Amino acid sequence: MTRSLVQLGDGQEDEFNLVSALHDRLPRIDGHDPTILIHNDAVVRGVSELPKMGDVSRWGVLTIGTGLGNARITNRRRQR
Repeated sequence: MTRSLVQLGDGQEDEFNLVSALHDRLPRIDGHDPTILIHNDAVVRGVSELPKMGDVSRWGVLTIGTGLGNARITNRRRQR
């Protein structure tokens, strides 16, 4: 798939929905519809830091770029 996000909608639609646009273009896998989950960049960054943050119970992430992103993460207790 080489289409850019701009090509998924014409940019003039008030009702454009990225998840719906992707869902309509992705193939079914083993007879199942694809599951699409979109998060902001702070959530993605926070998940990438999980291996380093095992010694705290709660922590947060703030990203500043083209906009602000934030996430609050609570570590689950590890099962022994």
